[in-house]
Amino acid sequence: MEISVKHKKNISDISLNGPECLNNNKAEDYNKSGINYYDNKDYKNAEIEYIKAIQLEPNVAVYYFNLGNAYFDQDKDLEAEIAYQKAIQLNPAVAAYYNELGYCYLVQEKYADAIIKIAKAIELEPNTADYYDSLGDVYWYQGKYFEAELQYKKAIQLEPNAELFYNNLGNAYYCQGKYGESEMQYKKAIELEPNTADYYNNLGDVYYCQEKYDKAEAMYKKAIELNPEVAEYYKNLDAACSEQDKHAESGI
Repeated sequence: MEISVKHKKNISDISLNGPECLNNNKAEDYNKSGINYYDNKDYKNAEIEYIKAIQLEPNVAVYYFNLGNAYFDQDKDLEAEIAYQKAIQLNPAVAAYYNELGYCYLVQEKYADAIIKIAKAIELEPNTADYYDSLGDVYWYQGKYFEAELQYKKAIQLEPNAELFYNNLGNAYYCQGKYGESEMQYKKAIELEPNTADYYNNLGDVYYCQEKYDKAEAMYKKAIELNPEVAEYYKNLDAACSEQDKHAESGI
């Protein structure tokens, strides 16, 4: 069985304030328009608006950061990387820029570079839970599940009501064969966010590996109820039902 893992979390695009405030209101209008498109998942038009802002004000770091986010969510990883690098060049004191560049490296499987950048984000903001979560993801995708576990635990310590961190910790336990611990984390994620299908699918996978096929079936059905468009859930449900049929036929 395959667990469902998260991708990069979308963080809110940043508008100008403080030292980056401008006299060019038109550039900021384009930036805000881009944010509106981005929030509505219209990433192409967000990209266009951010580029307009940059054309008017080419030395504002946050515009490149926002552009990087728009590129990233269109799977334009190289373009995103360049935009994040430019944001850092213009303002090297913003931790979020390093974190997102690190995640961009992660999806390109540039793991060493990802660790360096996310570690820099943590150095700048050691109390931001998302950065430990990002670092955990880098380790997870390398198959370093114990190291990932440690980072997800740090994220939970800093932000104990973030359901995604419990799901990710559950993933790390699952991949180490620690099914009891994994089950507890997925249940906590569901308690905090009962409407996310992946969490039920992941809990179903734990039950499947424990040969609790009836419980696995119930979780997969719940995942399908919440998101009927994911083929993996149906595949997992079929597998759980098949195993129950085998046990019924054998009289177990």
